Amino acid sequence: MKTARITFLIELGVEPRSDHIVSDKGAGFGLALKPVQGCQVIGEPRIEVDDHHRCSMSAAQLLAALRAMRQYGGGFAGRLADLLEVSDGGNTEKLLDAFHDLLWGYVPMGLEVRG
Repeated sequence: MKTARITFLIELGVEPRSDHIVSDKGAGFGLALKPVQGCQVIGEPRIEVDDHHRCSMSAAQLLAALRAMRQYGGGFAGRLADLLEVSDGGNTEKLLDAFHDLLWGYVPMGLEVRG
């Protein structure tokens, strides 16, 4: 299953101008952003499509990633594993979201290690 993140900026306190159509033909979806009173979309929305769920790592997958990051990763990956181990729920989600590609890359290795 693929997931998509759409990011955009909103200017508050202005008259809405026009709708924005956001689409990704490769992923096969589209979305219309309709401005409401007092809000306006600024610039063009950006789409990021992933082959996995963002911020939906199970506890077992997270533990596997942390294990592999410490065993196979460099200094950055090891420190990130340390941060994830001590972070609270909100900060964990921020780190998972910011470094999702890196973390998901370690999950398969960590599932094989089991230690």
